[in-house]
Order: sequence, then structure tokens, then C-alpha cells
Amino acid sequence: MSQTIEEHTGARIARIRKQRGLTQQGLAMRAHVSKSLLSKAECGQKPASPALVAACARALGVSASELLGQPYAKELRRDHMDALIQPIREGLENWDIALEWETAPRPAALIWTDVQQALEQRRQAQYTDMVRNLPVLIDESVQAVHTSTGEGQRLAYECLAETFR
Repeated sequence: MSQTIEEHTGARIARIRKQRGLTQQGLAMRAHVSKSLLSKAECGQKPASPALVAACARALGVSASELLGQPYAKELRRDHMDALIQPIREGLENWDIALEWETAPRPAALIWTDVQQALEQRRQAQYTDMVRNLPVLIDESVQAVHTSTGEGQRLAYECLAETFR
């Protein structure tokens, strides 16, 4: 059953409770609220207080905004991530084209140090910080690949491969 705009907070609590296979008594016990209060909120006899919403959200494993019916929360998160990811996409698409930089890139060994830091951010699940740094690392690696030779170029390719990873 999909959420509608007309659906009140109590109805959303009831819908998600049923999706989770819980009875009113079961949710009331998990949320540490009375069954009577939960029942009245679900049927719309009493408005769901912020405390009730928070308790039910914790017990159901959802965000309070989902129970409150804030319709654009997911879209805002997706838009924010898209804005962070788009520069990475562009770097991935143009890896084989030399960039028109007026200055030389840093030596590949210095880029490598920052690439290792990005990999550590990935291991630590610090994705937002990692994503902010990747476009520059990709561009620097691409430029180093096209302007270096020998060992410097090999290391630049390694930097590029690791940023892609």
C-alpha cells in the first residue's frame, strides 16, 4: 500500500506497523507507550505527539520524517548525493583525454598519498568526505598520466585505477 498525502501520521504508523507484522500491543510494548494511546493515534481520534512519533519510529526502525509524511526527504538526500557524484561521473567519462591545465600536476607520489587517504575514508565509511575529494584526485591522476613518463606515469595510472576503485 503506497503512502498518500491525505494519510495522517497515525495511519502511517499503522501501515508500517502492519508491514512489519506487528500488532498494536506489540508496537506499544516496543515503543513503551500505552496500547490505548497508540490505537487512538492510529485511528485519528488523537493526534500523534512528537514523543509518540519518535518512540514509534525507533520501534519500527524508520525515520520520524517517514512517519510524519515529509514527502521530499528522500528526494533532498538524492539531490545532495547527485550533486556530489556528478563531478566524479565526469572525471570517469574523460579519463582518456588530457586536461587543458595551465600548471603541471603534482608529482604522482604526492597524488598517491591523497589517494590512499581517500581509500582509508572509504574503509571508514566516510563517504561524503571521500566523494568531495575524488573529482580533484581523478583529474590530477588523468593529467599526470598524460604528462608523465616512465615510473611517474606508471604510478599515475595506479592513482587513477585506485580512484576508480
